[in-house]
Amino acid sequence: MGLDIEAYIRGALSPEIHERVHNAVQSIGGDGIAFRAAHGEDPALTFCTSWHRYYGPGYERGPWPVISAVLDILRAVAPDGEVYYHGDSSWYFELPPFTREDQDAVWRHWAGPHWDDYHARGDA
Repeated sequence: MGLDIEAYIRGALSPEIHERVHNAVQSIGGDGIAFRAAHGEDPALTFCTSWHRYYGPGYERGPWPVISAVLDILRAVAPDGEVYYHGDSSWYFELPPFTREDQDAVWRHWAGPHWDDYHARGDA
């Protein structure tokens, strides 16, 4: 077992936004879009998946380009929302929003010499 991703957005979301995200994620091979309520009445549109592992420095497992595309879709369809990305060992909104700067830092890691340290260590 490993960490699966949690990528979601919190903001003023509508069924139309849900449908746009669902269709866009489906177009890149994703599934698992669902509305969730977190922290009382605060609505969140959540992309939940068990078919992608988390990717980040020190945990280089999931397909970062696909994960990043999902984050871009969330930002594009609800530009006023806050995007979150973390492993499934954290709870909703427990961590701060995942900013564009955070995403760029993961891209730099992915493009660098340590992009696949997990497999290089032989942990796979």
